[in-house]
Formats: sequence, structure tokens, C-alpha cells
Amino acid sequence: MTPRRRDLPLTAMNNSATSASVGSLKSFHPTRFQFAIWLAILLAVTFAIRVAAAVVWQARAPEDSGLVWGDSGTYWEIADAWIHTGTYQFGEPPQRTFRAPGYPAVLIVGRQVAESFGVEFTVFRARLIGCAMGTLAVWLLVAWTIDLSGDRRIGLLAGALMAVEPGAVAMSVFVLAEAAFIPLMVLSLWAWTVAWRQPTLVRAVPVALLVGLVTGAAILVRPSWLLFAPCAVGLAFLFFPQKRKQVCIALTVGAGIILSMLPWWYRNYQLTDRWVITTLQVGASLYDGWNPEADGGSDMTHGYQATRPLLQRYRARMEEQLGNIEPEAMEQMSVALEVESNDLLMSEALRWGQQNPGKLFQLAGVKIWKTWRPWPAAAEVQSRWLTVLTTLAFVPLIVLSLLGAWRMSRRDYAWAICVWPAVYVTLLHAVFVGSMRYRQPAMIPLIVLAAMVIGGWLWSSSRIAPRSDNGSRSEPLP
Repeated sequence: MTPRRRDLPLTAMNNSATSASVGSLKSFHPTRFQFAIWLAILLAVTFAIRVAAAVVWQARAPEDSGLVWGDSGTYWEIADAWIHTGTYQFGEPPQRTFRAPGYPAVLIVGRQVAESFGVEFTVFRARLIGCAMGTLAVWLLVAWTIDLSGDRRIGLLAGALMAVEPGAVAMSVFVLAEAAFIPLMVLSLWAWTVAWRQPTLVRAVPVALLVGLVTGAAILVRPSWLLFAPCAVGLAFLFFPQKRKQVCIALTVGAGIILSMLPWWYRNYQLTDRWVITTLQVGASLYDGWNPEADGGSDMTHGYQATRPLLQRYRARMEEQLGNIEPEAMEQMSVALEVESNDLLMSEALRWGQQNPGKLFQLAGVKIWKTWRPWPAAAEVQSRWLTVLTTLAFVPLIVLSLLGAWRMSRRDYAWAICVWPAVYVTLLHAVFVGSMRYRQPAMIPLIVLAAMVIGGWLWSSSRIAPRSDNGSRSEPLP
């Protein structure tokens, strides 16, 4: 006689289903083929999320230009000037070292490709390029995480976190330099990890040279990255052994940066008769954070007011020589104005800082808070739901990444690389100005640490352990 089946209570069925799903997750260990499928799905979803966000953001953009941020307009105008006149400049009077060439070059290439197919290069298509670059950055992060952890699951988890992290999505959608900078940054950090883990200096040097070349390219996209390599080298030398290897890698990285940036330096020297390492906006950027009206945020109008006498003098000279001035002389006058404005703002900022050290110290705290606070300022995001989403994503991610930093970065050079961008961004923007935008690139390496912690919880039975500096496994994660 067949025994009568007893129906399970609903709660028991739910608990059974939950246990089964958790069990299947814990036993998840993809083969190489399965990993390729999961990675393809992840990248497709990553791109789709960014395209959807681009559509929403474009709908909110001004109808006249389609650009929301002021910086976006400068990149767009530089690219437009190059396409139509063959001159790399911005504004009137023309400023020829206003922006580094990296991101305008992306827009120029995008426009030339679009026009070769007879398609108009619109702002939305520029956003699509950013979506593609954001997807590339996710792939690079997956590869870097796998190289660090030795576990494909952790790589997929890190990629999934970056795919949905609001700041990473936003930086792909805005027409800003971060779209091109973030994949270059991730590639350079990954290469730095690979260089450090090479068993011999002979094998480490070529990889370190690649680190320098990619870092130089990243600086040409986002000039504020200029001092990251010296900062990272200093932190590593302070806290980790193998000093000879560190010095060798540092010198090679420096050589790569020089090689990468040398054409830009040569162009600037020919133009200004001085070595301009990045742009002639350093003085304006410093004055933005060091002036009597400074509040920790950005307000470039103070710099414009300070340089107004120089601009008025320039225009008066132009009016005096109207019709009698050669184009070459006009270019020399505009370059001289650009140089004088930078020097004036730099000297005024330093003078004010020397006279107000207490205020500088107070502003440093304000700037750090503006950079790392969980919720964006009203001026940064004019949306309540986006503010809530950003806060809900940031808080657990930063907590998990700090936990991961404590567990791994303090004992392993390769894992410490994930922390250095956050340290650098904090120090840099304690000096200049603070904004949530400036922390976004530094959040990407922190995702690797957060993924490692989550992976340790999900797959603890698999004894996940971070790889040590020599490539072997260290102790499993607690």
C-alpha cells in the first residue's frame, strides 16, 4: 500500500527552497566554458544598464546642447574646434592648454568614425561611447580580480557589483573624462599587480614599463592622476619589504610615464616656452580651493574675477591693433594671457594659504567630507530617488571594502594597490576641492576588496584565500 503523502507547511517549503538556492550558490564553481558564458551575460547586462541610464539622462539634458556639466561643454568645444579648424583650443580668447588631450581625442575619433559612415555624431552617441568604455572597465575589473584572487567567482562578483554601482554607471553616461579614464586606471593597476608578482626583476621590468605607459595615458585623460604613481610608490616603500624590487619597478613606471607624456610636453614647450606637465589650469584649480570665498566646493567664478584685469588688458591691446595684427602675434598674445592667468592664480592661492593656515586645515576636512559623504549634494544630483539609491549603494560597499582592506591590504603589496587610489584621492582633494564625482574612480578598486569579503562569506566552504605576493595562496578568509 502506497504511503499517504503529507503536505509540507508553507514555511517549511519556503525554507527548503531558500536552503536549496543557498546551497546551489555555495556549490557554484564554473568551468572555463561556463565562466565565458556568465561573463558574456554580465557584459551584456552592464552595457544595457548604461544605455538605459544614458537614455534617461539625455532626456533630462538641456535641449540646446544636450550637455549637463560645464566640463562636458569644454571637451565638446575642443573636439569641435579640432575637427573644423585643426586647432586644439577652447574659448575666446583661445586657450590652448586648457584641457589635456586624452578625452577630447576620444570625442574626435568618435566623430570622425561617425562621419565616415555618414552619421551625425550627437551627444547621445558620445554617451554610447562612454557606455562601451564602462563595459570595458567591468571586463578589466573581472580579469584583475581573478588575477588577484585566483577565483573566477570572485571576478564575476566584482564585475556584477561594478555593473550596478550607481557612480560607475553615472561616469559611463556623463560626457566627462572619467568615462575614458576609469578603464585606463583599472588596466594600469592590474598591470602593476602583475609586475609586482613577477618572480624576477627581468620579468617585472617590461610589465612595469607598460604600467607607466598606461598611467601616462590616464594622466593625459585626467591630469589630477599625475601624482598617483609617486604617492603609491611612497606608500609601498613605507609599509612593505623588498625595497630593491620596489625601487626598480618605480623607476621603470616613471620612465613609462615620461615616454607616454613626452609628445604633450614637447607641444606645450613649443607653444609656451616653458614645461607645462599637464595643463595651465593648475593655478585656477588651486585658487578654486584656496581663496577668501572658498567653502570646499568648486566655484570657478572667483578665479575669473581675479584674472579679469588681465583679460581686460588683453582685449584693450587687441582693439588697439585691430586689423594690423598678424595671426602669429595674436596666438602669442593669447598664450601669454593663459600663462599669466595661471601664474597669477597660483601665486594668489599660495599667498592666501600662507596667510590662512588655520582656514586651510578647516577646509581640508570639509573637502574630504564633500568627497566621501554617503549622499550627493543637491547641486550634484537633482533627484531624490537617485540620492537614495546612491546612499544605499555606497554605505555597504564602503563598509565591506574597508573590511577587505583590513584583512588583505595591510599584509600584501598586490592587494594594497586596491587601496592606494582612495588614499590618493583623499589627500589630493583635501588640497583642491571636494565633490562626490572625484571619488568615483577610487571606488572601483575598492569593489575588488568588497567582492573578496562577500565571496568569503558565500563560498567559505571552498576555502577562498587571497593570493600572496608570490602568487601562492595565503590563509583563507575568516
